[in-house]
Amino acid sequence: MEEQEYRILICQGSERHQVAVRQSMTVRDLSKIIEDRLSVLQSGQKIIHRGKTLTCLDDTLGSCRIYPDDKVLVLGRKFDPESDEMFQAVAKVDASVNNAEKKFVEIVSEVNGIKLGYLAPELHKEAKAKLSKRLLGVTEELMRMLEELDGLSIQEDHSAARQKRKTVVKRIQQLMDRTDQVQDNVKQLC
Repeated sequence: MEEQEYRILICQGSERHQVAVRQSMTVRDLSKIIEDRLSVLQSGQKIIHRGKTLTCLDDTLGSCRIYPDDKVLVLGRKFDPESDEMFQAVAKVDASVNNAEKKFVEIVSEVNGIKLGYLAPELHKEAKAKLSKRLLGVTEELMRMLEELDGLSIQEDHSAARQKRKTVVKRIQQLMDRTDQVQDNVKQLC
């Protein structure tokens, strides 16, 4: 038999959020919902229900006697990316990815121009060498960025910085795949 979902009210200051939960969910699960909805990091949360602080993250909501329409009070500060050093370090790398992507787009534009015949055939060999070199430079930049991100030791409780890093790594990898494709296109130029 499938367990029924029910709604509870999460309160922080003047904010009120209705969320769907199940009795088998743990306090840790509720804490993650709170982090996602209210931007209060799990490590900085204090969750209170009926005057009791919920301290054991492995307790179920059923064992904590959290029932439909109950109120749960949350204490803690909202996450501010401006004050998080790790988040800012990842954001700095993300800005570098933007610059590398601009260089890449310029190269792609030049390759397309050559394909469309905007460059005299006798200049293709020289252009091909320069484009290959520039693509290699972009790839090396991206590799350095991956190394920089890998060198950041972000703690478990910095979930926003961890998520941002994951997004930036994925973006870099996609851009590197695209540079490989364009490098193949450059090799095929006459």
